[in-house]
Amino acid sequence: MAILNALQDYWPLTLRPVFYQLVATLVIENQPRKYKRLSELLTKARLSGLIPWEAIENRARTMLWSPRWPDADVFVRVTLAAFLQGYRRDLLQSQERALEVWVEKDALSRIEVLVGA
Repeated sequence: MAILNALQDYWPLTLRPVFYQLVATLVIENQPRKYKRLSELLTKARLSGLIPWEAIENRARTMLWSPRWPDADVFVRVTLAAFLQGYRRDLLQSQERALEVWVEKDALSRIEVLVGA
């Protein structure tokens, strides 16, 4: 729970960063059977309510969802509420060189890099 709470700003997490945080803090050994056991424990903890569902995700399982609206008014209200949500101005647009950050694992793809924060 301490690891999950420390990484709450990055929720939802995948199993991989939780595992490697536990390995880095010497809580568990870096072994495939330990990884599998952690997966089982996190699943049980979520099912029993010890860990919030929104804390962990499995990106290997995708869900296709097509929104449906009871009427146009609801659609307009929801669309306007979400207007510009996720907008990020390119603060590097006037720079001579572009900045790129690459990650090897998809588990890290949603963790944002805060430069100068």
